[in-house]
Amino acid sequence: IILPRMSIKNLIPGNKSTLTKSWFKWAAGFASLIFRFPSNNLTVIGITGSQGKTDTAKLLHYLLSKSGKKTALITVDHSIIEDKKFKNGKDYLNPWDIQKMLRKACRANCQFAIIEVTSQAIDQNRLWGINFDTGVLTDINPDHHTEYHGTSAEYIRIKTELFLSLNASERKPNI
Repeated sequence: IILPRMSIKNLIPGNKSTLTKSWFKWAAGFASLIFRFPSNNLTVIGITGSQGKTDTAKLLHYLLSKSGKKTALITVDHSIIEDKKFKNGKDYLNPWDIQKMLRKACRANCQFAIIEVTSQAIDQNRLWGINFDTGVLTDINPDHHTEYHGTSAEYIRIKTELFLSLNASERKPNI
């Protein structure tokens, strides 16, 4: 199944931000169903912050892998599963690609999945259907992404949604 590359939000007039969020939430829900909610079988660690997300995710992936834990890494730039590197080829992660990589991690018997979590991904519902177990905050620069979020308060509010989702997530057996 291939999701269309065209931009639906440009076809329908109205609030494009709401439409984008709705489109990505639908796509994330559909991808979660197709790939059978793979995050429920992994310990999922979300790394967020203004800077240092990718480096922190790579470091954590390295440390867990060297300690003998099978670990998947999913960043905006690339993903690593079982020493195989997959180039993402976009400047953002779409829900389909994230769920597909999580399913590959399950098939490879990974115990952990480390995901780089951007504020835009949270705000646009691209991570819907991922059951995060742990969140890591690298830093907060209040002036970061104000062109997208409008204010620093909104940027910080969006970042906190990752951590608020931890308490709302379903607990996983044996994780």
